Amino acid sequence: MIVAPDSRHPSRVMRRWQTVTPSRSPWLADVVSSVDDSQRYVTRLGASLIATIAPSPSVDEALSEVSARYGLDTASAVLPRGAITVNRADGATIFERAPSGYRLDQTAAVLDLVGASKAGAVTPEEGIRRLDAIDSMPPAVGPVGRFAGIVLIVVGLCLNQDPGLHELIVAGVLSVITATVAVSLSRWGALSLFSATLVAFLTALPVAVLSEIGFLDAPAQVMVPLMSMFTPGAALTIAILEMSMGAMQTGVTRLISGVLQLFLLAFGIILAVSVTPGFDGVDVGGTNPGMPTGVRFAGVILYVLGACLAFSAPRSALRWLAIVILAAWGTQELVGLALHGYASSFIGAVVGVVVAQLVHRYFEGPAALVSLNPIFRILAPGGLTLIGVTSAATQGSVGGSVPADIGSLVFTFIAVALGMGAGLALTHLRDAKGGMRWGLGD
Repeated sequence: MIVAPDSRHPSRVMRRWQTVTPSRSPWLADVVSSVDDSQRYVTRLGASLIATIAPSPSVDEALSEVSARYGLDTASAVLPRGAITVNRADGATIFERAPSGYRLDQTAAVLDLVGASKAGAVTPEEGIRRLDAIDSMPPAVGPVGRFAGIVLIVVGLCLNQDPGLHELIVAGVLSVITATVAVSLSRWGALSLFSATLVAFLTALPVAVLSEIGFLDAPAQVMVPLMSMFTPGAALTIAILEMSMGAMQTGVTRLISGVLQLFLLAFGIILAVSVTPGFDGVDVGGTNPGMPTGVRFAGVILYVLGACLAFSAPRSALRWLAIVILAAWGTQELVGLALHGYASSFIGAVVGVVVAQLVHRYFEGPAALVSLNPIFRILAPGGLTLIGVTSAATQGSVGGSVPADIGSLVFTFIAVALGMGAGLALTHLRDAKGGMRWGLGD
């Protein structure tokens, strides 16, 4: 395969593919020099979209539209870790590795750039410069603000479970551990692989001890919020959505990555449980009501504020994020009063997607992908699956047999993913292309 590097970073692609340099191969130098700036830009744009949570079929669609706008005859492929474009005219191929992950402000900037590119409002050279600026963009919220945001997320998610007073106090105190690790994660380097296990152990150990002495009645109400920053709810849900859309390679890869993250978290919990032999195990039951009426709603409000701070959302997005999250959560709660939990998760996801799309289209709100990013934690598939995996590993009880519990959690993921797909279809019924698509940049 012939690989043409970005002229601004001449060694970038060569290192990834370990191919020869143009100076040692004159024929390759000719191909490199023939690569169009437009193709380089389209490839980088695809890699940047992968850094958001956009499903790969939607990234493919966006790249096709942008390529057509720039008059390119290229074929593109979205891989789990990057994007490839091939120029059909001369066979020049470019690969760009995706960044590790974008904050909400970076996601919004990339989607704005996609929209401008579809309209032909930016040149390829300008687009590359804007992508460079997005990659190096400082967070809209500093470390202190992000720390506070993570604490609010933990407390908000705990309140959303209608906890006892002891559970709420412990979650608030131990949230300092989660926030400290999450904020400093960029400095960990290769050790970041163990961050999830470390957080799980450091938070589960005191929870297990406090449960053993009878201070906590519902340890899961503390554990799930504390580990929410590391549970891969979005990755697992998008993986199922991608597979349902036929993108098996990226979907399966994302699914495996998410499951691995769950097992890393579960391993930390198991280590903590192993040193507290009197602890009976993680149980999602054992609620201890007694908090004032409306505390769950207050928890969602705290979660919205925390998500905006922790994920560095654009300042103008706060009210729209609140509307989308409250719509999804409120629908799930109301439907759950009459129907099974799967149905409430499905309909909640449908409403969340529809509201996010309408807010973006008709009220100049942020892109739907920005508004939807935080709803995965509030719909709770990631945290519940973590408890299911941990219960299976420790032979704990979650109110039934382990296979049945794990199966029910898998169906919860499927319900949320299919709900998102249904929401996409509903909001694009009037479009010429139709189908399940995000319309990135529209």
